[in-house]
Amino acid sequence: MWTGRELLVWGGESGTDGEDLHADGAAYDPGTGRWRTLPPSPLSARAGQAASWTGTEMIIWGGYDRVSAHRFAVTSSGAAYDPATSTWRRLPPAPLSPRAGAIAVWTGSALILLGGQPAALTGTVHSYGDGASFNPALNRWQHIAPPAPPNGYPLTWRAAVNASTELLAWSEWAQSRRTGPDTRTDSGGVDLFAYREDTGQWRLVPPAAGMLPDAGEVLWTGQFALVRGITYNCGVCPGPFVPEATDLYNPLRNTWTRLPPDPLGGSNLVAARTGTALISFNPGGQFGRVRPGDASVYDAKLRRWSRLPAAPFGCDTQDSAAWTGMQLLLYCPRPPGGPGAGHDGLGFKVRP
Repeated sequence: MWTGRELLVWGGESGTDGEDLHADGAAYDPGTGRWRTLPPSPLSARAGQAASWTGTEMIIWGGYDRVSAHRFAVTSSGAAYDPATSTWRRLPPAPLSPRAGAIAVWTGSALILLGGQPAALTGTVHSYGDGASFNPALNRWQHIAPPAPPNGYPLTWRAAVNASTELLAWSEWAQSRRTGPDTRTDSGGVDLFAYREDTGQWRLVPPAAGMLPDAGEVLWTGQFALVRGITYNCGVCPGPFVPEATDLYNPLRNTWTRLPPDPLGGSNLVAARTGTALISFNPGGQFGRVRPGDASVYDAKLRRWSRLPAAPFGCDTQDSAAWTGMQLLLYCPRPPGGPGAGHDGLGFKVRP
């Protein structure tokens, strides 16, 4: 995550099957081009943790703290790191069950954790629908009850973003219905909810024309939400390949506007917003002439995409890129192929 001065990296996994967990971290200063090691944290090694920057601290919570071929374990511990003093502090116990993969969103005054999953998912054990709010100034947690999903679909939180006065959160659903002895009908989509921190209440946002039925990544512009996902969601059906699309969502009017197609034409792309443009990066997929490391940029004023020079190699990451105000920073835990293959912790900068 970007602090305004440094890129912070902490924890994660390595090894052939991701069985080696880590509890160390480092900070990169693009001004000097140097890394520094973070002091030891009070947390156990882990991956899949929730993480957020509050403006003064990096908060880490939950994740997998034990991974093997036949067993996974999750934790509910957390800590905060202050770069100004280079010190860690433990968080008080959260009112959440241990979990990994929770969504973390900073609202300006509190950290909101949403969803996540237990150590193992089964046909009857699903992702969690509840969440919690942590106020760093008060050092206090508050539980957030889940909203009531329409049509009885279980909540599976996919993305969330702070939209000034509300938290917007997307929950994915899928169902399969047998229509004959050897046939079935698969369907899927997303439900959009809005949460108000001051009242602690959820509301279901009515579906609107042009709404993407999938939300893989969401960025907030200060007025609109940039939502990236596929243009159809049939749930569990295999279906043909469909490239990602980008919608501009206006929460005040509940309207969706489709942006022109991204020239990368891929899926699982990584995005970052510069303030006036949207940068798109292809981490590892190959789509026709598009290769790992290719990038593009969307100019909001001109309303068009342009290809950027390609990076020297792909980047095995699904984390959001860090925009510093002048350049894009991407940290690559395991770069696939190219000169970075076989090494951890490579990265590169993009200057649009």
